[in-house]
Amino acid sequence: MPEAALQRLAALLRPQAPIPLYHQVASLLRQGIEAGEWGEGEPLPSEHELAEAFGVSRITTKRALDELKAAGLVHRQRGKGSFVAKAPREHPLTAPLGELMAGLEVIARDTEVEVIAFERSEPPLRLAELFAHHRGPLVRAVRLRRKEGKPFAHYLSYTAIADRRFDRRALARKPRIALFRELGIVIRRVDQFLSAAAAEGEVAARLELDPGAPVLTLERISYAENGQAFDWLFASYRPDRFRYHMVLAGDASS
Repeated sequence: MPEAALQRLAALLRPQAPIPLYHQVASLLRQGIEAGEWGEGEPLPSEHELAEAFGVSRITTKRALDELKAAGLVHRQRGKGSFVAKAPREHPLTAPLGELMAGLEVIARDTEVEVIAFERSEPPLRLAELFAHHRGPLVRAVRLRRKEGKPFAHYLSYTAIADRRFDRRALARKPRIALFRELGIVIRRVDQFLSAAAAEGEVAARLELDPGAPVLTLERISYAENGQAFDWLFASYRPDRFRYHMVLAGDASS
């Protein structure tokens, strides 16, 4: 992880919050792992480096790393350090792609979006292999979606689109699905991973949640006609304001 990225995470620590420091550090490191700042098998900063960056004791960072180990996110090797654990193999559930696309457009049409950040940058290490086929920077965007003025979803995305029509203004005016269609991108496959996490840092603040409050998370990878991934999105939803509804067509069995 670049030093600047580690410092950005460290700046989100809230020493005065009622949440134990070790848990805050663990949650922020988890946030960095999920955002792809460290790739699978890559080493995390040492206890000493983390203690200096976060301004806490080594006992605190050791407890934070132990918590990540207990959660299966890292494995620790004596004398070598902590490494991001290998992600478990998934057994995906298949659902109609058309219904997913239609549902996304309905959400976009009935809500408002704020584009918080828009830039062209290199992907984090976790996503480098996913986008290895793409030459040049990706579009990194951070968005917040509201309904009736109340935030319910926070999005971080990386998109392999060089077309300059895919810009901040367009993203604020139209659903991404509509923009992809206008640019001639046909989505042939979507992989989605649903989970839950504790809201921390900027995500918690933007969703108007207390640090540590539960959020529904969704990771979505979209593939174009050529079979290559062109879009990665990580979404965090307030469970009290959003419910994910998926309809399975055909002979679905339990």
